[in-house]
Amino acid sequence: MKREHGDWDFQTLDLMPEPKKVKTKGEFTTCILPPPLDPNKPTLVLDMDNTLIHAREGKATLRLFSGKVVPLERYMVAKRPGVDEFLRDMAKLYEIVVFTAAMQYYADKILDKLDPEGLITHRLYRDSCVSCDGGETMIKDLSRLGRDLKRVVIVDDNPHSFSLQPRNGIPIPAFKNRKGRKYSHLKDIGFFLETFAKAEDLTRALDIAKTKRYRKICKIF
Repeated sequence: MKREHGDWDFQTLDLMPEPKKVKTKGEFTTCILPPPLDPNKPTLVLDMDNTLIHAREGKATLRLFSGKVVPLERYMVAKRPGVDEFLRDMAKLYEIVVFTAAMQYYADKILDKLDPEGLITHRLYRDSCVSCDGGETMIKDLSRLGRDLKRVVIVDDNPHSFSLQPRNGIPIPAFKNRKGRKYSHLKDIGFFLETFAKAEDLTRALDIAKTKRYRKICKIF
């Protein structure tokens, strides 16, 4: 029987305590991505935590040669079922950008393991988000990517993350790696993205998918 939840043994991270925080930018004067390698491909922006993977935080320690015991941040990481196939299929059709509100030192450890084939074209981290509410809320401003927004889609478990461009977003139920829960959402989203990859206006396709008539067909809203 195919698993409906992820394996915790995908990755265990032991990290030193978080380094000095990088201030997030309120405004960007330049694009935060370089020019696309293939201008004909639309851009698929993916969140990481609770979208592609789920990380459960714990505690660990490291004893140094001096005898000093240093606290570590431990994360048990599970990947969402179907994520490998999803990334392989989408990389054929889209420029894939992982845009996470996490710090780079943490995100890179996970993404290096998640994407050994280099299917992800670009990675964006917390310092590329727009900070709101005193840093409590992180917004992913897609207008700063330097891409035609009609050809950009974002998949994120937190709709507030793409609140500046809600027409571009596909909200996905958060992946918490709980047994008994079905996590087949990437399959439905992948079908939609494959179907409309050549569309001139993906936001229009998303608008149609949100209508009552098409919700049962698309199964993404």
